[in-house]
Amino acid sequence: MTDPYVYESTDTLINRLNIKDNEMLMKVEKEFTTIRMKQIIDDEDGKLIKGDYDYEHLKSFHKYIFQDIYEWAGQKRTVDIEKSEIALNGIDFQYSPVDNIEEEITKSLKELNKTKWEKLSLDERVTNFTFLLSNVWKAHAFREGNTRTTIMFFIKAANKLNIPLKYEILTDNSEYLRKALVAASYEDKEIEISRNFTYLNRIIKDSFESYEQKDQHRKTLEDLKNDINDSRADKRRSLIVKKDKVKNNKGISDKGR
Repeated sequence: MTDPYVYESTDTLINRLNIKDNEMLMKVEKEFTTIRMKQIIDDEDGKLIKGDYDYEHLKSFHKYIFQDIYEWAGQKRTVDIEKSEIALNGIDFQYSPVDNIEEEITKSLKELNKTKWEKLSLDERVTNFTFLLSNVWKAHAFREGNTRTTIMFFIKAANKLNIPLKYEILTDNSEYLRKALVAASYEDKEIEISRNFTYLNRIIKDSFESYEQKDQHRKTLEDLKNDINDSRADKRRSLIVKKDKVKNNKGISDKGR
C-alpha cells in the first residue's frame, strides 16, 4: 500500500519545510520539537494546552509539539503502520489498526482519570500507570511522533492527578524508554509471548521515587531554613531580654547610690 505521508519514491515524511533528506528532516524535527516540549514542561499551570486529558487532548499535545513540521500535526493517522523494532531483534511491531485507535485510547484515558491514585501504594501506582501508558503508546495514534507525544501527555497528566514524577528521568533516557514501551506493548499469543512490563515499571518507579525524594529534600531544606530563622529569632529575643535586664540592673544600681 502506498504511504500518503511520504514524498514519492522516498521514505521521507512530507513536511512544511519541504526537506526531502530523511536524516536532515530528523535533525530539524528534533530541534523544533525539543523547543516545544520544553515549553510544555515549563508550563506548570497547564494553560498552554488546555483539555481534560482525554483523546482530544492527546491530539492537541501532538499538534502543539509538531506544528512547525507537519501539516497533519494533531490528526489521527489514516493508514495502518508497522515498524521493525531493535528491541524485538528486528521483528515488525504492528500498532493498533486505524479503526481501533480512538476506542483504545479513550478507554485507557478514562481509566487514567477515574483511578483513585492517592489510595494506591507505590507499586500499585507504577503497575497501573505503566499499563495505561503502554496502551496509549501501542495505539500509536499518529503517523510520527507518538513516543514524544505520549510521554509529554502522561508527564503533565501525572501532575494534574497529583502523582507527579521526575520528568528528567524519562526525557533523559528516551532510547531506553522507547525500548521499554516496545517490550511492554508487544505480545504474540500464538507463540506465547506476553507483554513484559519489567523495564517500563523500573523507569516509571524511579521517576516517582526520585520526585518524592526531591520533594522530601526540598522540605528538609525548608525545615532547615525555618530552624535557622527560628533560632536567630530566639537569639534576638534572648539578647533583648539580657539587654533589658542589664538596663534594669543598672537602674537599680544607680538608685542605690
